Amino acid sequence: MNIIVRNQAQIPNKYIRFAQWKLRQLDKKFNQLLYTEIYISKEGQYTPTYAATIKLGIPGNDMVIKTKSKNLNILWQNTFESVKTRMRRLKKQRTN
Repeated sequence: MNIIVRNQAQIPNKYIRFAQWKLRQLDKKFNQLLYTEIYISKEGQYTPTYAATIKLGIPGNDMVIKTKSKNLNILWQNTFESVKTRMRRLKKQRTN
């Protein structure tokens, strides 16, 4: 699986490494990811709102997941919960 990260918000690398680690775990669990693109942007200056867009390359149509939050920890938590539920639904549809 290939992971491409576009960090326009200049967030620290520990958050990028965490995201890559979570995606590798999901790839091991579901074994359907071909590639992943992560786009991170920031809106505002004093109290920035971070936006993460994850494009999951899977067989068939790609999945795009968008989340926003003011806290990076909450952003990643919400993003990967969404990724996990979508991957679970996809696996359920493919097995039926």
